[in-house]
Amino acid sequence: MRTLQEAAATALQVQNACNLSGVVHDFDLILRNVIWPEARKRGFGTDWVAKHAITTLFLDKLCSLNGLVTDSNRVHLAYQECRAIAASKPEAQ
Repeated sequence: MRTLQEAAATALQVQNACNLSGVVHDFDLILRNVIWPEARKRGFGTDWVAKHAITTLFLDKLCSLNGLVTDSNRVHLAYQECRAIAASKPEAQ
């Protein structure tokens, strides 16, 4: 996974996952290879990474697998944003 669009699509797909370690593995790869490089490219830091829609969807899924309750409105907004990102054209490198 190299693009924000691919990462967003994965965040949407992971909502059906049942394997906690698989979700954590994908989340780690996306953070290291997509989200952080994008944050640096845009001049953003930890707060942008922590509150990105892709991050929100992964964290919601991890919480769900653990039985924790999350803010459903924030998750809904993140889901919509990830759908929009996944459908967009990748930016030229």
